[in-house]
Amino acid sequence: MGVRKHWWTPDLDELKQQCIDICNLWRDIGCPRNGLVNAERLRCKYKYKQAIKDAAFNAEQSLNDELFNHLCTKDNLSFWKAWRKRFCANNVAPTTILNGKSGDSAILHEFTCYYSNIFKPNTANSDEKFRAEVEDRLTSEYHNTSHTPVPSIDVSSLLVHIAKLKKGKAAGLDGIVNEHILYGGDCLAVHICLLFNAMTRVDIHLYRLNSAMALSFHC
Repeated sequence: MGVRKHWWTPDLDELKQQCIDICNLWRDIGCPRNGLVNAERLRCKYKYKQAIKDAAFNAEQSLNDELFNHLCTKDNLSFWKAWRKRFCANNVAPTTILNGKSGDSAILHEFTCYYSNIFKPNTANSDEKFRAEVEDRLTSEYHNTSHTPVPSIDVSSLLVHIAKLKKGKAAGLDGIVNEHILYGGDCLAVHICLLFNAMTRVDIHLYRLNSAMALSFHC
C-alpha cells in the first residue's frame, strides 16, 4: 500500500485519474505511437508529472518559509511543532514484544545484549591493552607536567548540570544536541567525568580545543 504525501491534493487525484483513463483507452486501441489518442496520453502524463513536481516544490518552500518565520520571531515551540509535523512520524509507538520477549525489563535486556555484542573488539583483550597504554600515558604526562592540584569532577554534580540543559537547541560542529546528553543516562555521565578528569590530569583545557570533537562511548 502506498503512502499518501502530505502535499497531495484532490487536483492531483483528478489528474491521476485522467492519466489512468487515457492510458486504458490507449491500450484498448492497440497502443498506437502516433495519432490524437497517443498525443493526449502524453499530454496528460506530462501535465500530471509536472503537477506533482510543482506541488512538492511549493510544499517544501512553504515549509522553509514557515520555519524561517518562526526562527525570526524566536518562536521555538511553533518551530519544532512545524518540524515534527513535517519530518517526524506521527503514529510511532513503542514495541511491546521484541524477539519473543515482552515487558520493559525483558525488552531492555534484549537491547543490551544486542548492542553489547556489536561493540566487541575483534582482537581478544584489546580493551585491556589499550586501557593499560592510556594509563601509562596519563601517568607519564602527570609526572612530567608541573601543575597545581585540580579537584576532580564527580558524577552527581555533573548530572545536576546536565539536568539544566535546555531542549530544542541546534547542534554544534560535532552534531551533538543537548538531548543526546540528557537521555544518555548515568553511563554516559560516568564516561564524561572520566574524560574530563583525564584531561585535567594532563593539563588539557577546554579553551585550547579549537574545534569540536565527537567521541564515541560504548558502555
